[in-house]
Amino acid sequence: MSIKKDLKYNIIATTGLVGSMWLVHIIDYLWVFEKINSNGIVPRSFDGLDGILWSPFLHGGWDHLIGNSSAIIPLTFIMFLFYKRSSLWAILIIIITGGLMVWLMARGANHIGASGLIYGQVTFLIASGWFRKNIKSIIVALVIGAVYGGMVWGVLPNQQGISWEGHLFGAVAGVIAAMFLKNKT
Repeated sequence: MSIKKDLKYNIIATTGLVGSMWLVHIIDYLWVFEKINSNGIVPRSFDGLDGILWSPFLHGGWDHLIGNSSAIIPLTFIMFLFYKRSSLWAILIIIITGGLMVWLMARGANHIGASGLIYGQVTFLIASGWFRKNIKSIIVALVIGAVYGGMVWGVLPNQQGISWEGHLFGAVAGVIAAMFLKNKT
């Protein structure tokens, strides 16, 4: 692909993901019936099982959505810039594997938001440097580690109303994705 096509694909992928989150939140905000964001991951409940797919697109408010969007935009852009053929697979692995771990092991609550995906993207980018062992991946890993390294505290149960389990299991899923996709560019 040419640089122009790569950039176009990258922008479409990033805006498609973030735009979907915004569209779902706008619909939820305007919806007069039951709020859509009540359909997140509810651990060990069959009614909450489909929340594995929905939860990254559901947010508790505008601040929650804006905060997640501000991290998802650069991380998704970086993923597609450096790992264009594996990024979509990585995102799917992170959402499904991380969500399944939340469903199996998290405390009983309605887990929503894209922060599990964010933690997964960060660990995917860092772990890809470890697993791929090429200079490009190592540099990306070092930069992401320096910029997002402080997020490590988010996997601890230290804030009321925050799904630290989503953060933790999203991070684990990011490492799993990096391991499985290490030979795919």
